[in-house]
Amino acid sequence: MEYLLYYLYGINIVSFLLYGLDKLLAILKWRRISEKMLLFSSLMGGCFLASVAMILFHHKIRKKYFWLINIMGIIIYMSIIGGFYGNR
Repeated sequence: MEYLLYYLYGINIVSFLLYGLDKLLAILKWRRISEKMLLFSSLMGGCFLASVAMILFHHKIRKKYFWLINIMGIIIYMSIIGGFYGNR
C-alpha cells in the first residue's frame, strides 16, 4: 500500500507539471504537449492534481472529456485506496 501511495504522489506531481507546462506552451504559442499524453497521465493516477491544475491554470476546462476522465479516475483510485484501507 505504501508503494501505491508513493506512486500516486509522483504521478500526480507529474500530471500537474504537464498541465502547467502545456498551458505555458500554449501562451507562448510553441509546440504543445499532446492531449493523449495529458489524458494518459490522468488515467495512470494523476487525476487528482490534474483536476487542480485544470482549475488553477484555467486549462482544458471546456473539454468535457478531460473532466470525465479525471472524475472517473478520482472515483476509481479512491475506491482502490479505500479497498486497501478497508482490508486492514
